[in-house]
Amino acid sequence: MRLILAHAARGFNPHHTVQGIDALVGLDNVWCDTSAVTDCGAMEVIINRLGHERLFYGSDFPVTHIRGRCVGIGDTFVWFYAKDIPREVMYGNVRPTLVGIESLRAIKVAAMATRLTDSQIEDVFYNNAAALYDIPKVGQRAVAT
Repeated sequence: MRLILAHAARGFNPHHTVQGIDALVGLDNVWCDTSAVTDCGAMEVIINRLGHERLFYGSDFPVTHIRGRCVGIGDTFVWFYAKDIPREVMYGNVRPTLVGIESLRAIKVAAMATRLTDSQIEDVFYNNAAALYDIPKVGQRAVAT
């Protein structure tokens, strides 16, 4: 059985992923996706403890097309949507972007923090899911059976 733990193993608050990740080390049937996670911490700990091969991109459409961001606070998390966010603060104007863009930014920071190579980033965005679903990887051709 193959298990996909959505939202970076429910890592909307990265501390939850940090607390539970060691229970998953060594399980070769578990993967995590990045869907709608807007904090890099959960992705970083997955890469560091399970390996980048166990993480793959997930969008969580249509959530990705809402303007906002999820923020870990204390032992929980809160979704802030555009309507909840003040437009002006003393240090500038706030222009909320799409959750999908926030998630991609978090993946970028996690990739940089864990020093993923371009090839490993390709794995996260395609090859890991291709391996999971037995789809040809980038550069491979399908073999007729």
